[in-house]
Amino acid sequence: MEGIVRKFAVIFIVAFVVSTGSARAHDATRWGISGSFVPAWSIAKQLSNLLVAVDRDAPSSAVEIRGSEFRLGFVRGQELGGDWGVSLVRKQFGRNSRVAQTDLFPLFDSRGRMVGETPYGFSDGLDGVTLTGVEYHRFKPFATIKQRVQIGVTYGGGVGQLAGRARGVEFDEQGTKPVERPVNGLFDQGDVGLLSVADYTLKPVPLAKLELSLAGLIAPGLKVRASGGFNFPGYEVGNISVVYLFGSR
Repeated sequence: MEGIVRKFAVIFIVAFVVSTGSARAHDATRWGISGSFVPAWSIAKQLSNLLVAVDRDAPSSAVEIRGSEFRLGFVRGQELGGDWGVSLVRKQFGRNSRVAQTDLFPLFDSRGRMVGETPYGFSDGLDGVTLTGVEYHRFKPFATIKQRVQIGVTYGGGVGQLAGRARGVEFDEQGTKPVERPVNGLFDQGDVGLLSVADYTLKPVPLAKLELSLAGLIAPGLKVRASGGFNFPGYEVGNISVVYLFGSR
């Protein structure tokens, strides 16, 4: 009987040490690296009305801005806890992104009588425009399932800079001509009023995010996180992030 008790005591102590070591491994705060990819983001119509300078009273205007995004940075966190980090962010505007505006101006004959109308405006493609910046993020889980899956929110903010030139056409009663416009200038000076407030382009551009996230621990120190939600200056249907914490066993 005494031998059996000793065996159970030894087994209990070994199990306690192993479980404690495992818990400590999960609870340890470590440095790591992270990367994420957003296959598609876009600016909502309500937000584009505030951030893109076009004449809303014009007979025809269009704002279509979408693209992809890549992030790479460092993190500090726990396997089954939250993490925070700082990342380099690069948003690439897609080929179908454009800003266009068409007005109609009256045509008069030599007697001053209106004889028709002619279109006057522009259409600028934003292919090749980028928004590059630095952003802080924090992932905060509020539920953990079977020591593997986490449900939480990811939020953060930062600052970026627009780069590139819009290429398109300008047209009036004399015809159509190709044009190139800076994307970080003043709309009333003929530049593209992109990500602007009161016709003044934001320099630098603020970045912000608030996303619902689902994370999974797929190997020691390796987490994959799927998120989606608000990602200023737009929103995203989803993104995939990979986090690796150094020193995990």
